[in-house]
Amino acid sequence: MQHAADAMGFSVRRMGWEIAWKPIVMLMVMIYGIGAGSVGYLWWQELRTIDNLPIAAMSSKSGTFVKVDGTVMNEPVYWPIGGEGRGHNNYSGAGVAVRMDDGSQVLLLAESLSVPDFKGDLDGLRVGDRVHAHGEVLKEVTGKQVEYYGWDAGDLPPAPDDGWILVRHSYP
Repeated sequence: MQHAADAMGFSVRRMGWEIAWKPIVMLMVMIYGIGAGSVGYLWWQELRTIDNLPIAAMSSKSGTFVKVDGTVMNEPVYWPIGGEGRGHNNYSGAGVAVRMDDGSQVLLLAESLSVPDFKGDLDGLRVGDRVHAHGEVLKEVTGKQVEYYGWDAGDLPPAPDDGWILVRHSYP
């Protein structure tokens, strides 16, 4: 006895592929293609936004996002949680001084969740190397920031006569 599929020129194996597996494979390709394309586009847009940021300067207004491109002036300082953290990426705050090309100095600070990104930006850099980072300009360091993130200017080089440009490491 011959199968109906064989009579029409199809094999049972081929029908299984066409009816069951081919639609599933195409659905998976569409899901991952649309998802990866969307995420890739958003990532590309973020990189374009960062590339178009202005360079940090003394005239930068509080709350604006800027790029920090300059020379590292000191080893990065990491403040552990409550002064007693486990270390590695378990820091509540971090900071480094950066001398910009125009002679001004930036104090680049990081809050708890941005410390790993901060470490990534400074990975492998030594004093005198160039750093490329970005963040939001701060008007001042508040008491809450000192309490929660441990930011202690005493651990950093002395401030210049015209003061620091305070930049909190973050994404626009």
